[in-house]
Amino acid sequence: MTDTLLIPRSVVRAHPSPQMKAKRGAHDGALLALDGRMPTLVDWTFAPDWLTPAQAAQLMGAAYDEAGILALVDLGAVDTKAGPALLIDKQSLYEYRDALWEVLTDED
Repeated sequence: MTDTLLIPRSVVRAHPSPQMKAKRGAHDGALLALDGRMPTLVDWTFAPDWLTPAQAAQLMGAAYDEAGILALVDLGAVDTKAGPALLIDKQSLYEYRDALWEVLTDED
């Protein structure tokens, strides 16, 4: 079973790139470096655990903006942390996205 990988070995790096290191430390509210592309599982993995509304919108993709994320917060669809700034739990945002995908793609 160790021979079956879901990602090519050429993609796996022993040392993260400077961009990935920057994403890990993006707790200051800086936007993630997605360069206009759709977010990937790697982007989700290296995003901070607590996101600003702008970062959450980036991770959700082009269909979302800060106002849309704040609407999710108002609905209670994601977990938040109060403090000097509103922060959104990345795991709850991911679970919301997965639940939405499941509902939208249900063929029954």
